[in-house]
Amino acid sequence: MTGQATRWEIEVTMTVPSGVRQFRPLSANDHWHRLTLAPHIAQIRRDVAWRAKALHIPSQQHITVGLHYAPGDNRRRDASNLMACQKPAVDGLVDAGVVPDDTALWVTERMPIIRHPGPTDFTRRLVLVVEATPRPETEETPK
Repeated sequence: MTGQATRWEIEVTMTVPSGVRQFRPLSANDHWHRLTLAPHIAQIRRDVAWRAKALHIPSQQHITVGLHYAPGDNRRRDASNLMACQKPAVDGLVDAGVVPDDTALWVTERMPIIRHPGPTDFTRRLVLVVEATPRPETEETPK
């Protein structure tokens, strides 16, 4: 390999039971008590942090992240609901030391993408795509 990798894909755990031996991602439509929700968030953070360390992602000055979901069927879904899953995944990157914080200075978050596969491809996957990107120019906060 001639250079250092600048793009990584991290499998994100789907923690919410949705049937026999099947799970789905967290959703903004989930209306749970915070104590019921906390173990799901903790598992996503922990799993993403461990997977980022296993991939040996070095510390970055800035990253751009986006969640990609292949649900395994063609039902309609709202991509913005997946932000409830993307947030703990990005926190896992902070826990792994990829960036010091998840503020706009260090992280740019893209809207999640839902891929609707054709009738022959029903592989369910939830992947956080992490790219090392230059730090964007930011305007000063108005006083």
